[in-house]
Amino acid sequence: MIRKFKIIIVLLLTLSFAGCASTSDRGPVLDFVDGAESNHLKRQERQSARGDVPDNKFKEEDAVAGVFNALLQGLVGIFSSDEKD
Repeated sequence: MIRKFKIIIVLLLTLSFAGCASTSDRGPVLDFVDGAESNHLKRQERQSARGDVPDNKFKEEDAVAGVFNALLQGLVGIFSSDEKD
């Protein structure tokens, strides 16, 4: 129970920090959705290529990919500047 609570706190803090430094004006939620959806589609393509029936369920690995994408977008936003000299 305590471990789940810690994970939730870390995820919320991560998303809030990523939101402050998102690379676009869309925000961290859409960065999360883009990453999760991309991972879901790639997983379905791999399953189809193997001849398996694609699994349409959203999995934990999709959520992890979404958080990772939001974090990376936030990190890129920290080091990139929209201002031109």
